[in-house]
Amino acid sequence: MKLNINVLGSANTGLYFLYIILVFGALCLIVFLIRKFVINKNKDKKEKPDEEKAASETLNRYLEDVKDPEAQKQFDEYEQNSNNENK
Repeated sequence: MKLNINVLGSANTGLYFLYIILVFGALCLIVFLIRKFVINKNKDKKEKPDEEKAASETLNRYLEDVKDPEAQKQFDEYEQNSNNENK
């Protein structure tokens, strides 16, 4: 009694390659659909901040308040002058 151990050699190897490609393609399709329809539903509930709010939060993180009264006075004068020029 002889057993045929060489299974890959007896069949068409192109079909095995095709099966592997189909399995990975199906897995990719399933992952894509899950990410598109299931995961994105949770992201829609969060409100995204507008650009102005995000920019001001970023600037506030890096900038410090002015503690010197002389410098604060100069900043206030500059703001008044720039507001007068814009009008």
